[in-house]
Amino acid sequence: MSVADRVVRWSTALDVLGVVFVRRRFPRWRDGCWALASWPCARSDATPREVRRPGSGMSIPPLIDELVRLSLCEALAEARQALACPGGDGLEQFLRGLGALFAAHVKYAHLLLERSAGGPTAREIRAAVQELTSRALAAGTLNPGVTVGDVMALVWGMRGLTETTSEVAPGTWQRFLDIHLAGLRTPGPVSATPSMSAGQLAELLPRP
Repeated sequence: MSVADRVVRWSTALDVLGVVFVRRRFPRWRDGCWALASWPCARSDATPREVRRPGSGMSIPPLIDELVRLSLCEALAEARQALACPGGDGLEQFLRGLGALFAAHVKYAHLLLERSAGGPTAREIRAAVQELTSRALAAGTLNPGVTVGDVMALVWGMRGLTETTSEVAPGTWQRFLDIHLAGLRTPGPVSATPSMSAGQLAELLPRP
């Protein structure tokens, strides 16, 4: 039996047992579990046991699905804490918390934004981003021309940056966020290019 086949068999066992482990408060094992459980995702001959998420175009082993679910819960906790902030400071707090979450779970950060938009956790996070943006605009901590689409573009960019720089310069996302927040606060016209419309943003968000 080849090493790859052995890893796949170990991954199969982790799919069953790993969900139990992470639910029993072993968060430090997440990246270790990922190393084995994600192996089939990188293979061209992915095994039938893999779970295909409708509309995603990729297969996600059950253990990884569970890790992503837990990470989404962490993102929701960050959103709720940010909503408790007075004035317009909550948006920056949430973005910094989200960036730290992307950096901590960089191996599957891309999945955090590809999960179904129909779930209650995703819906609440999305509503929180809209509310936090509205509060920041009302408080004057954002340029009046900034939209929710601009904030989401920043989130997408930050996610991609953490994936690209994680092994060489893992803290780069913080400077990226500092620079972009400064730009979003600068008075005057934000850009000659119009922001995404609500319809365009809806098309880009994950679907059920």
